[in-house]
Amino acid sequence: MADNIQVTLPCPNLCLRPYLGPERDDFVALNTDPVARRHMDGPLEHAQALALFDKLLPGGPLHTLVWAVWHQDQWIGHTFITTTELGWELGIILQTRAHGRGLATEAAKAALTHAAACGRLPVVGSVDDDHAASIRVLEKLGFQLLETRHDEDGPWRIYRWDGP
Repeated sequence: MADNIQVTLPCPNLCLRPYLGPERDDFVALNTDPVARRHMDGPLEHAQALALFDKLLPGGPLHTLVWAVWHQDQWIGHTFITTTELGWELGIILQTRAHGRGLATEAAKAALTHAAACGRLPVVGSVDDDHAASIRVLEKLGFQLLETRHDEDGPWRIYRWDGP
């Protein structure tokens, strides 16, 4: 399988689909929400969220695997694996109504399985030191803590997943 092919990833409770366009308004609302993005360097400005969404549509950067996360025919968030200064990095952001139900773990597991099949290993996850829910997700998926760093926003952790 070519590593730049965006595919639909069905899961038991979710469906991860390539972005097609109708998710735009929900995506922008989620990414400009200070509560939803409090552990992701804060909310984006409206224009930044629009520009980011446009990059996610088919034909966008080939160095990112990205999916709209759907649950019961409703868009609930976003997951991606992209290249950063840390290497291939997993990211997940879900609407708050989807929190606490195991959906982030399910979405991440599907994305990681696909990344491994594309040879995008290892995958890292960076998380604020006080973001217990995301730490639990990474640990459930088998990520191992590599180190804790500090920056102007406080301590944060880097985890690593070497594959299934």
